[in-house]
Amino acid sequence: MATRKRKSNARALATQELPQQLGQPFYSLSATGKRWWGASAGLLGVLLVWSLLQPADATSVFQGTAIPQNLGWLVLATLTATGCIACGVRYEFNLRSWCLVSAGLIWLVFATVLAGSSNNPRVAWNGFWQVIALGACYFSASALLPGPKSRLAALQILLVGGLALALQGLEQVFVEMPAERAKYLADPEAMLAQNPDLDLPAGSPMRKRFEDRLLYSSEPYATFALTNSLAVLLSGGLVLLCGLGVAGWRRQLGNERESNSAEPTGLSASAGSELRSWRPLVRETDAERRATLSAGSGPRSWLPLIAFSMAVLVIGVCWFLTRSRIAYLAVAVGGLAWLLTGRRRLRANGRLVAGVLAGGGLTLVAAGLWLWRNDRLVLSEAPKSFSYRLEYWAATLDMLGDHGWWGVGLGNFQSYYPAYKLPAASEIIADPHNWPLDLCVSLSLPVGLLLIGWLGMRLLGGGKSVESEVAAERPNQSTSYPWERGRVARITRDSPSGEYLSNLRLSAVDVLDAWSRHCLLWGASLGGALCLGLLGLLSSLAVPVLAVTWLVSAGVIGLLQPLLMAGQATMHGASRAAVLTMLACLLVSGSWQASGLSVPI
Repeated sequence: MATRKRKSNARALATQELPQQLGQPFYSLSATGKRWWGASAGLLGVLLVWSLLQPADATSVFQGTAIPQNLGWLVLATLTATGCIACGVRYEFNLRSWCLVSAGLIWLVFATVLAGSSNNPRVAWNGFWQVIALGACYFSASALLPGPKSRLAALQILLVGGLALALQGLEQVFVEMPAERAKYLADPEAMLAQNPDLDLPAGSPMRKRFEDRLLYSSEPYATFALTNSLAVLLSGGLVLLCGLGVAGWRRQLGNERESNSAEPTGLSASAGSELRSWRPLVRETDAERRATLSAGSGPRSWLPLIAFSMAVLVIGVCWFLTRSRIAYLAVAVGGLAWLLTGRRRLRANGRLVAGVLAGGGLTLVAAGLWLWRNDRLVLSEAPKSFSYRLEYWAATLDMLGDHGWWGVGLGNFQSYYPAYKLPAASEIIADPHNWPLDLCVSLSLPVGLLLIGWLGMRLLGGGKSVESEVAAERPNQSTSYPWERGRVARITRDSPSGEYLSNLRLSAVDVLDAWSRHCLLWGASLGGALCLGLLGLLSSLAVPVLAVTWLVSAGVIGLLQPLLMAGQATMHGASRAAVLTMLACLLVSGSWQASGLSVPI
C-alpha cells in the first residue's frame, strides 16, 4: 500500500510539474516587455482610428495637416523598437534589403532637398515626412501584428471604420444635404454669412460653382474632402468584408473539410502574464463535436449572418452612391482576383461561388439600370472623364522626362503642371490621378520604381499566408490548433485519469499575438474616443454623428466575430484582394498619399 501510495503521489506530482518537465514550454513575457509592447500596440490602434477620422486627402498632406499623425507614427516606431528589444524580437533583414532601403532613403533625401531649393521647401518636406511616416507604419505594424489574432483585430478596426464612414455618408445624403439645400434656398445670404470663410460674391463663377455643388451634387464624402477618396476606401472595405464573411459562412455551413476533428477546449489563458497558467486539456470526441455543430444551428447562429448582410448593404449602398465609375470596376476586379487566387474555393464550393457571382452580376445590372434612369451622366460622361485622364498622364510623362532622376517633390506637382499642360486641357490639377506616375514624378523615378516593385512583390505573394504557415508547421500524428501560428499540440495518454493531455509549446508568437490583439482593441476603443473628442474641439467634425456611427459599427462588427474567426484562414487572400481593389481605384484617382487610404493599404 505504501508503495502504491508513493507511486500515486509521484504521478500526481509529475502531472502538476508537467510544464517544468517539458522545459518551460510557455514563453514568459516580462513585465517590462509587456508594458512596452502593450503601449506600442495600443498606440497602433489609436493611429488606425485617427487615420480614418482625419484622412487628410486632397492637398491636406502638403499643407501640413498630417504632421501630428506623422509624429505619432514616428513615436510608434520608437516604442515598437523598444518593445522588440524588451521582448527579444528582432527583424531579419538581409544585406540586399538593407542596401535597398538605405539607398532609397538617401536618394529621397537628396530629391527632397533639390525639389525644395527650386520650389516651396515646406511642401516638399511635408510630403517627405508623410512617406517616412508610412514606412514607420509598415515596419511597426509588421512587428506588432505577429499572428492571426492581432492581424484579424487590425482588420476588424478597419472594417468598423469603413462601416462607420459609410453610415456617416448615408446620413449626409439623406439628412444633412437636404437640410443644407433647404436652408440655402430659404435665405442664401444668411447661410453664407454664417460661414465667413466663404468669399462668394453674387454672380461670381465661384458662387455658381458653390451652388452647383450644394444643390445638385449628392455624393457622400464622410470625413474625406473628396467623394472619390471615400469610394476608394469603401471599395477595399467591401471586398475585404465579403471575402472574410463568405469564407466564414461557408466554413460554418460545413462545406469545407477540416483537417482536424476538433479544437481542444480548456486552455485557461489570456493576454499577458495570464498566459503562463496551464491546465490539462480534454480532447473533444467526434460525437461531442457533432453535437456542438448541431447546437449552433439555432436562432443565435443567424445573428452573424444578419449582421454581415446589414454591413454589406450599408457599405454597398454608400459605395454605390459615390457614383465612382472606377470604384465599380475595381470591386469587380478585386472580387475576381479573390476568387481566382483561392482555387480551393472554386473546387470545394462551386455552387456557393456561382451563387455569389450570379448575385453580384444581377446587382450590377440593376445598379446600371437605376443609374441610366436617374443619373445618365454617370455612364454617358465616362469616355469624356477618361479622356481627361489621358491628358493628365500625357503631361505627366513629359514632366517625368525632364525631372525623372530627382522628381519634383511630393506636393509640388501643381506648380510644374501648367508648363506641361496640353493646350486643350483647361484644368490645373494637384496630382496626375495615377499612383504609379505620381510616385515616379514626385519622389523620383528610381524611388518610384523601387516602391512599385516592392508593392508588386507583396501583392503577388511575397509573404506566406496564415493557412500555408499552419500547414507547414503541422507535424505528423499530432493535433494542431487551426489558424494559430507557432502552436503545436501533441496529444498523449499520460494523464492518470485517462484524459488526453496536450503538451503545448506556446511560442513567443502566440503570447505576443494575443497581447497585441488585447491592447490593439483597447487602444482603438479608448484612444479613438479621445481622438474624436479632440478633433471635435479643434475642427468642424460632427462629433455626435460620428460617435453614433462608430458605436453602431462596432456593435455590428462585434456580431460578425464568429464569421470573421471562421474565415480568418483566408485573411491573407482577402486582404490582398482588398489592396488590389484600392490600387485599381487609384489608377485613375488621386490622393494616394492620404492617411485614410495609404495606412489601410
